[in-house]
Amino acid sequence: MRDEILADPGSARLYALLGRASPFGGTLAELDADKIVREVNSWHPQSRWVVVAQHLQTFLERLSDENKKELLSLLQGTMATFGESELADQIAAVVDPA
Repeated sequence: MRDEILADPGSARLYALLGRASPFGGTLAELDADKIVREVNSWHPQSRWVVVAQHLQTFLERLSDENKKELLSLLQGTMATFGESELADQIAAVVDPA
């Protein structure tokens, strides 16, 4: 049951909305039902970004370790270029752990 509830952020919030996990999701009055529905729908197995992530995972599985490292370096640079330096730093930590 825990795995199902924590499968995605939307499911966790929905569980909180049902009043079973108020310490984790705030009170019922603080939760936005429309936002939860949108979030649950975004994690649907056929959602565009879920499908993209699945294809990306398949692509990564087929790369050599060296090519994976190169791709992560490119991703890091792209994130920094788009102003996401904190995410770029997190990717850098994965590419070259201290």
